[in-house]
Amino acid sequence: MKIYLSPFSLTPKVRLNRTSGPGLHHGFFLMAEDELGVKYSEYFPHVGLGDQSHLEFQHTFPDPLNSYHMKILTQLRGPKLRLSQVRFKNHELWRPGLPVHSPVIKYKLAHEQDFAFLEPLRVQTRVRLDANGLFNNHSFKKFISAVPEELLSFIDYIEDPTASLDWSEITLPRARDFVPGRPFEFTVYKPNRSQLPPAGEKIIFSGNMGHTLGTLLAYEELVTTGDLQEIHGLLTPDLFEEEDTNLFLGSYSESFSVNLERARSLLRDLEKRDWSALCTI
Repeated sequence: MKIYLSPFSLTPKVRLNRTSGPGLHHGFFLMAEDELGVKYSEYFPHVGLGDQSHLEFQHTFPDPLNSYHMKILTQLRGPKLRLSQVRFKNHELWRPGLPVHSPVIKYKLAHEQDFAFLEPLRVQTRVRLDANGLFNNHSFKKFISAVPEELLSFIDYIEDPTASLDWSEITLPRARDFVPGRPFEFTVYKPNRSQLPPAGEKIIFSGNMGHTLGTLLAYEELVTTGDLQEIHGLLTPDLFEEEDTNLFLGSYSESFSVNLERARSLLRDLEKRDWSALCTI
């Protein structure tokens, strides 16, 4: 199987996370063709969270020890995108100063005393916090002590609360993403990054905050293997200047499905790109 790549760049409107820098962010589309047809994948790294840069990726692919590389191969060897219209529920990636449209929001903490999420919490919006390893045990205790006790039950979980592997002193429900800490109650699963976690875990499917192709690939896996009664986090709109915000139709209060016309247009545009050979597997 021959694998091809085509580079792309995205311009963030806001910082993607606490570790993210300004300016263009670079990634690759990947393509392969076999008897099942043309298949696509995407690599869009978050270097501040430990991902390989796009240039390192190009020079080392495929590395059997790299979970991103192995998942990309799984996608390129799998079936073509089916473009189904199964509906799913999605939380809202919320930023301070914006209205809340969803009964469940995700909020990325900017620093150890960032309490902007208290505003939606006070009107009983369920909140999912993302710390990206921000705290240690001492600073977390200081942080959580400032949250009114009567509001704590509206926090679904805190994601990657500390960079430490021991999360036993974290008194909120814990969700594991980049940091392999324990114990945890939820797994935040990025379908473009790794293989599906073991059965029995509470899994929140998450987008990789990259190109809309990656979101479409993640959606296809969610509707095939995920719990559609759960509220997931595939959609992170309005992050990039170049993104197509109409790839999915619906609302946070109800559910979303694929805009088939836009999805097919995306695939046609991929066919027209300039592709260069990456490797043969």
